[in-house]
Amino acid sequence: SLPSPPPPPPPPPSAAASQQGGGQQASQSRQQANATAANDAAPRQDAPHVPPQAPQVLQFQVTVPNQYPGVQYRKSMNLEDRWPKYAQNHSIVHGVIEEGGQWLRLSNDTFLPMRVGEITVLR
Repeated sequence: SLPSPPPPPPPPPSAAASQQGGGQQASQSRQQANATAANDAAPRQDAPHVPPQAPQVLQFQVTVPNQYPGVQYRKSMNLEDRWPKYAQNHSIVHGVIEEGGQWLRLSNDTFLPMRVGEITVLR
């Protein structure tokens, strides 16, 4: 039988590989870079899914001067857009702060202002 032909010689090192200390080191660096790129593109299986946080519902007490029975509910974040009902003075209300702290959203169409003029009405 004929002897097996010798394996082909390794490719000549490139200029960049010779600066890095040889072709083997450059090849390993390319393999690591390719593996890193593949890992970055693939979704992470070990990272837990974090759902977006729901707005935090906070509690406030209605605090208006004693001559007023309370503060009127609003249909929108407009002081003139009033419901015919009000939150009684000293009652507790729950909602989500809106508009940088100017309004408390109690439901989709019910709001209370945090302040009326210079008076803070929800504390």
